[in-house]
Amino acid sequence: MPFPFLLWGAGALGIGAIGWIGKMTWDYFDEKAEAERQEQERRRDRDKRAWAYYQAVVLLQGKTGAGKDTILHILEGKGFTEQHKSTAQHWSEKTITQWRWQLFNTAGRDDASDSKSKKRLDLLDSDEEIKDKQLKKLVWLYVFDMQKYDKDYIKADYDEAKAQGIAFRAVGTHLDKVSKEQAEQIEKELKKAKIPYYPYDMTQNPREELKEMILAAQGA
Repeated sequence: MPFPFLLWGAGALGIGAIGWIGKMTWDYFDEKAEAERQEQERRRDRDKRAWAYYQAVVLLQGKTGAGKDTILHILEGKGFTEQHKSTAQHWSEKTITQWRWQLFNTAGRDDASDSKSKKRLDLLDSDEEIKDKQLKKLVWLYVFDMQKYDKDYIKADYDEAKAQGIAFRAVGTHLDKVSKEQAEQIEKELKKAKIPYYPYDMTQNPREELKEMILAAQGA
Protein backbone atom coordinates (compact mmCIF):
# COMPACT_ATOMS: atom_id res chain seq x y z
CA MET A 1 0.00 0.00 0.00
CA PRO A 2 1.47 3.40 -0.95
CA PHE A 3 2.63 5.42 2.03
CA PRO A 4 0.44 8.53 1.34
CA PHE A 5 -2.69 6.35 1.64
CA LEU A 6 -1.49 5.09 5.01
CA LEU A 7 -1.30 8.67 6.27
CA TRP A 8 -4.78 9.39 4.95
CA GLY A 9 -6.04 6.23 6.63
CA ALA A 10 -4.70 7.34 10.00
CA GLY A 11 -6.71 10.53 9.89
CA ALA A 12 -9.87 8.80 8.70
CA LEU A 13 -9.89 5.98 11.25
CA GLY A 14 -8.85 7.95 14.32
CA ILE A 15 -6.49 7.35 17.25
CA GLY A 16 -7.45 3.70 17.63
CA ALA A 17 -5.97 2.95 14.22
CA ILE A 18 -2.54 4.44 14.97
CA GLY A 19 -1.04 1.11 16.02
CA TRP A 20 -2.28 -0.59 12.88
CA ILE A 21 -1.13 2.28 10.67
CA GLY A 22 2.26 2.28 12.42
CA LYS A 23 2.72 -1.42 11.64
CA MET A 24 1.70 -0.92 8.03
CA THR A 25 4.08 2.03 7.74
CA TRP A 26 6.92 0.00 9.20
CA ASP A 27 6.18 -2.89 6.84
CA TYR A 28 6.10 -0.50 3.87
CA PHE A 29 9.54 0.94 4.61
CA ASP A 30 10.92 -2.47 5.55
CA GLU A 31 9.79 -3.93 2.21
CA LYS A 32 11.20 -0.93 0.34
CA ALA A 33 14.56 -1.25 2.12
CA GLU A 34 14.67 -4.99 1.36
CA ALA A 35 13.91 -4.36 -2.33
CA GLU A 36 16.72 -1.78 -2.50
CA ARG A 37 19.10 -4.18 -0.74
CA GLN A 38 18.30 -6.94 -3.22
CA GLU A 39 18.78 -4.56 -6.16
CA GLN A 40 22.18 -3.50 -4.79
CA GLU A 41 23.13 -7.17 -4.39
CA ARG A 42 22.11 -7.94 -7.99
CA ARG A 43 24.08 -4.92 -9.22
CA ARG A 44 27.15 -5.98 -7.26
CA ASP A 45 26.98 -9.53 -8.62
CA ARG A 46 26.61 -8.17 -12.15
CA ASP A 47 29.57 -5.85 -11.66
CA LYS A 48 31.72 -8.70 -10.33
CA ARG A 49 30.99 -10.74 -13.44
CA ALA A 50 31.70 -7.73 -15.67
CA TRP A 51 35.03 -6.91 -14.04
CA ALA A 52 36.07 -10.54 -14.32
CA TYR A 53 35.42 -10.40 -18.08
CA TYR A 54 36.96 -7.07 -19.09
CA GLN A 55 40.65 -6.76 -19.86
CA ALA A 56 40.50 -2.97 -19.76
CA VAL A 57 37.97 -0.33 -18.74
CA VAL A 58 38.55 3.12 -20.18
CA LEU A 59 37.01 6.28 -18.72
CA LEU A 60 37.03 9.20 -21.16
CA GLN A 61 36.43 12.58 -19.59
CA GLY A 62 36.73 16.13 -20.86
CA LYS A 63 34.89 19.19 -22.06
CA THR A 64 32.21 18.98 -24.74
CA GLY A 65 33.79 18.91 -28.18
CA ALA A 66 37.21 17.83 -26.93
CA GLY A 67 37.20 14.67 -29.03
CA LYS A 68 35.93 11.93 -26.72
CA ASP A 69 33.41 10.63 -29.27
CA THR A 70 36.10 10.71 -31.95
CA ILE A 71 38.35 8.54 -29.79
CA LEU A 72 35.47 6.15 -29.16
CA HIS A 73 34.87 5.82 -32.90
CA ILE A 74 38.54 5.22 -33.59
CA LEU A 75 38.95 2.62 -30.83
CA GLU A 76 35.81 0.84 -32.06
CA GLY A 77 37.48 0.51 -35.45
CA LYS A 78 35.14 2.94 -37.23
CA GLY A 79 37.96 5.33 -38.08
CA PHE A 80 38.06 9.11 -37.92
CA THR A 81 34.70 10.83 -38.42
CA GLU A 82 34.57 14.57 -39.11
CA GLN A 83 30.96 14.99 -38.01
CA HIS A 84 29.03 12.93 -35.49
CA LYS A 85 26.36 13.37 -32.85
CA SER A 86 27.70 14.69 -29.56
CA THR A 87 26.93 12.87 -26.32
CA ALA A 88 27.14 16.05 -24.24
CA GLN A 89 23.91 15.44 -22.34
CA HIS A 90 24.37 11.79 -21.41
CA TRP A 91 27.09 9.27 -20.81
CA SER A 92 27.64 6.54 -23.36
CA GLU A 93 29.01 3.05 -22.93
CA LYS A 94 30.72 0.95 -25.59
CA THR A 95 32.18 -2.55 -25.61
CA ILE A 96 35.02 -3.64 -27.86
CA THR A 97 34.45 -7.40 -27.91
CA GLN A 98 37.62 -8.02 -29.90
CA TRP A 99 39.77 -6.69 -27.06
CA ARG A 100 37.30 -7.25 -24.18
CA TRP A 101 37.36 -3.55 -23.37
CA GLN A 102 34.61 -1.41 -21.88
CA LEU A 103 34.60 2.31 -22.72
CA PHE A 104 32.72 5.02 -20.82
CA ASN A 105 32.31 8.53 -22.22
CA THR A 106 31.58 10.97 -19.41
CA ALA A 107 31.56 14.76 -19.10
CA GLY A 108 34.14 17.17 -17.77
CA ARG A 109 33.79 19.19 -14.59
CA ASP A 110 32.44 22.25 -16.36
CA ASP A 111 29.57 20.60 -18.23
CA ALA A 112 28.88 17.32 -16.43
CA SER A 113 25.23 16.32 -16.42
CA ASP A 114 23.96 14.41 -13.40
CA SER A 115 24.04 11.06 -15.18
CA LYS A 116 27.60 11.57 -16.44
CA SER A 117 28.89 12.70 -13.06
CA LYS A 118 27.21 9.78 -11.33
CA LYS A 119 28.67 7.31 -13.81
CA ARG A 120 32.18 8.59 -13.13
CA LEU A 121 31.67 8.25 -9.38
CA ASP A 122 30.07 4.80 -9.68
CA LEU A 123 33.06 3.33 -11.50
CA LEU A 124 34.87 2.81 -8.21
CA ASP A 125 32.73 0.47 -6.12
CA SER A 126 33.04 0.27 -2.33
CA ASP A 127 33.31 -3.50 -2.57
CA GLU A 128 37.01 -4.24 -2.07
CA GLU A 129 37.02 -7.29 -4.37
CA ILE A 130 35.64 -5.22 -7.24
CA LYS A 131 37.85 -2.25 -6.42
CA ASP A 132 41.02 -4.38 -6.63
CA LYS A 133 40.01 -5.56 -10.10
CA GLN A 134 39.08 -2.04 -11.19
CA LEU A 135 42.38 -0.49 -10.21
CA LYS A 136 44.26 -3.04 -12.34
CA LYS A 137 42.07 -2.49 -15.39
CA LEU A 138 40.80 1.09 -15.23
CA VAL A 139 42.49 3.83 -17.27
CA TRP A 140 41.30 7.43 -16.96
CA LEU A 141 41.80 9.51 -20.09
CA TYR A 142 41.32 13.25 -19.75
CA VAL A 143 40.69 14.36 -23.34
CA PHE A 144 41.27 18.00 -24.23
CA ASP A 145 41.36 20.15 -27.35
CA MET A 146 44.89 21.52 -27.60
CA GLN A 147 43.46 24.73 -29.07
CA LYS A 148 41.61 25.30 -25.76
CA TYR A 149 44.27 24.01 -23.40
CA ASP A 150 43.60 24.60 -19.68
CA LYS A 151 46.10 23.00 -17.33
CA ASP A 152 43.91 23.55 -14.25
CA TYR A 153 41.17 21.22 -15.52
CA ILE A 154 43.69 18.53 -16.37
CA LYS A 155 45.50 18.89 -13.04
CA ALA A 156 42.23 18.60 -11.06
CA ASP A 157 41.34 15.29 -12.69
CA TYR A 158 44.92 14.04 -12.46
CA ASP A 159 44.96 14.72 -8.71
CA GLU A 160 41.64 12.93 -8.24
CA ALA A 161 42.75 9.90 -10.26
CA LYS A 162 46.09 9.75 -8.44
CA ALA A 163 44.36 9.88 -5.04
CA GLN A 164 42.25 6.88 -6.05
CA GLY A 165 45.14 4.94 -7.52
CA ILE A 166 43.83 5.07 -11.10
CA ALA A 167 46.15 5.12 -14.11
CA PHE A 168 45.74 8.57 -15.71
CA ARG A 169 46.67 9.96 -19.12
CA ALA A 170 46.08 13.43 -20.55
CA VAL A 171 45.17 13.06 -24.21
CA GLY A 172 45.56 16.13 -26.42
CA THR A 173 43.52 16.27 -29.62
CA HIS A 174 43.70 18.57 -32.69
CA LEU A 175 47.48 18.37 -32.78
CA ASP A 176 47.17 19.23 -36.47
CA LYS A 177 45.53 22.57 -35.61
CA VAL A 178 48.11 24.05 -33.23
CA SER A 179 51.54 25.45 -33.96
CA LYS A 180 54.71 23.61 -33.10
CA GLU A 181 55.43 26.25 -30.45
CA GLN A 182 52.01 25.75 -28.82
CA ALA A 183 52.43 21.97 -28.81
CA GLU A 184 55.85 22.25 -27.21
CA GLN A 185 54.58 24.65 -24.54
CA ILE A 186 51.75 22.29 -23.56
CA GLU A 187 54.16 19.37 -23.36
CA LYS A 188 56.58 21.41 -21.26
CA GLU A 189 53.92 22.47 -18.74
CA LEU A 190 52.40 19.01 -18.31
CA LYS A 191 55.81 17.40 -18.05
CA LYS A 192 56.72 19.89 -15.31
CA ALA A 193 53.50 18.94 -13.48
CA LYS A 194 54.46 15.25 -13.93
CA ILE A 195 51.21 14.52 -15.78
CA PRO A 196 51.50 11.71 -18.38
CA TYR A 197 50.59 13.31 -21.69
CA TYR A 198 49.95 12.06 -25.24
CA PRO A 199 49.05 14.37 -28.17
CA TYR A 200 47.33 13.05 -31.29
CA ASP A 201 46.21 14.12 -34.72
CA MET A 202 42.91 12.24 -34.88
CA THR A 203 42.59 12.70 -38.63
CA GLN A 204 45.40 10.14 -38.90
CA ASN A 205 43.19 7.51 -37.23
CA PRO A 206 45.72 6.54 -34.51
CA ARG A 207 43.91 3.40 -33.32
CA GLU A 208 47.00 1.30 -32.66
CA GLU A 209 48.77 4.20 -30.94
CA LEU A 210 45.79 4.76 -28.62
CA LYS A 211 45.56 1.04 -27.89
CA GLU A 212 49.25 0.78 -27.00
CA MET A 213 49.05 3.89 -24.83
CA ILE A 214 46.15 2.44 -22.80
CA LEU A 215 47.81 -0.97 -22.41
CA ALA A 216 51.04 0.70 -21.29
CA ALA A 217 49.11 2.79 -18.76
CA GLN A 218 47.75 -0.40 -17.18
CA GLY A 219 51.23 -1.73 -16.68
CA ALA A 220 52.67 1.53 -15.33
